[in-house]
Amino acid sequence: MNTSLTVSQALKMCSSSQSEEFSAIDELHAKQALGYQWLARINAPATKNKKNIISYLSRKELIERAQEILKSPLASNAVLTLDQAIKYKKELRDLTKLKQQIERLEFLECHMDEYFYLGKIPFKPYIELTGGTITNKNIVDLCTVFRNEPSCKTEAYLARSHNSLSSMVNKYKLKFEQRFLNPRFNLGEPLKSITCDKGSDSSVTLNLLINSTPDDLMRVKSAARFWSSTDKKIKLNIIESNSSEAVKINRIAQGPSHVNMHERSSINLGPGLDHTKIIAHEIGHIFGFPDCYFEAWDKEKEAFLYLELDPMGKNLMCNVNDAATIPDGYFDQLKNAYCN
Repeated sequence: MNTSLTVSQALKMCSSSQSEEFSAIDELHAKQALGYQWLARINAPATKNKKNIISYLSRKELIERAQEILKSPLASNAVLTLDQAIKYKKELRDLTKLKQQIERLEFLECHMDEYFYLGKIPFKPYIELTGGTITNKNIVDLCTVFRNEPSCKTEAYLARSHNSLSSMVNKYKLKFEQRFLNPRFNLGEPLKSITCDKGSDSSVTLNLLINSTPDDLMRVKSAARFWSSTDKKIKLNIIESNSSEAVKINRIAQGPSHVNMHERSSINLGPGLDHTKIIAHEIGHIFGFPDCYFEAWDKEKEAFLYLELDPMGKNLMCNVNDAATIPDGYFDQLKNAYCN
């Protein structure tokens, strides 16, 4: 099997049937449903891994990992008891993680045009310089985002001659962050259908219209608490509505939960990806906040790159882990955009 993936192949895969390995992983995950129920009941803590600032997602790697899991004892044994769930705790979690990564890969492949464009951003020299790999090539490559190559080579030569190379590195790192990374933490164009009510005590209430089933409406109302802050005197009010301006809650058959950032008219919830923090994250997209992580197609590695912009995992628009919340600065941005 040729596991190399080009742009054209990725786009073709988007409309073709799922690979045998990926289909088998879906079936195995469904087969182990009872095991996941046991783990949820005992709330077994997951092993915390050290975060990496950069990682890759490739079809070749995921197929290889799928093949390993499909040959493991977990593939031939249904986890039916609590003792078995504890015994196979790691394997069950690895299976879930792989299933989620497969869904993410397929989503990225279906939106290859956007991620291929993002892949042209020279993130590698920035990452290497940030990590302390200060080479002349990295410096020049980062500089050429803003100037032509001959000028950058001359500037690097002069900086090295005057022992001011670190100043040059910091200058272009800052420029890179201002252009490509900082916007990931900034609110985009406000959605006109979101209204603001001002209180006499300088408090504000943002009103968001939602069109959904009663069950999903309850989930959205539960998630809204993340976008309310006593300290910042701001509250998110969810209003049930069938109007054309209401944000629709859609259930999709496969793929990750997401919001189309060009329209921001609906929240699409993927299977099993409808818990409170995920919905709160998607509400952030409805407001206009982008994901504060960076995904792009890496042509050299033939894989999708994931760049972590919040290694501490505290920003809900970057992560949906237990520690993630809404930064205070985001509430300030909401007030300025929707209530002034």
